[in-house]
Amino acid sequence: MSWGLARSFTAEGAMTTRPPDPFDPRGSPAGSGGVGDELALRSLIELHRSDLRLYCYLMLGCPVKADAALRETVRRARYRLGRAGSAAATRTWLYRIATGACTDELRDDG
Repeated sequence: MSWGLARSFTAEGAMTTRPPDPFDPRGSPAGSGGVGDELALRSLIELHRSDLRLYCYLMLGCPVKADAALRETVRRARYRLGRAGSAAATRTWLYRIATGACTDELRDDG
């Protein structure tokens, strides 16, 4: 089991491990489909970005925290890319992820 670490090799041929990059377009840690799914997710997020940001702002009351929660939402959505349902359910899926990100942000604040 790799415990979420990606393997890479240095120029000398030694193997190193590093955390997976959630913005790597070659795929997601969830192991879904790769570049095509990543492009679909990007277009979906761009379609809902302003609404998601407003939703996060209304939950958190701070534009800086809303932006942080939106970034976390995008990161989590990329990680769970293979778990998105039908096209009709993807908006709800994104909002559920945003709700969790905002809740975690509120919990971290005390």
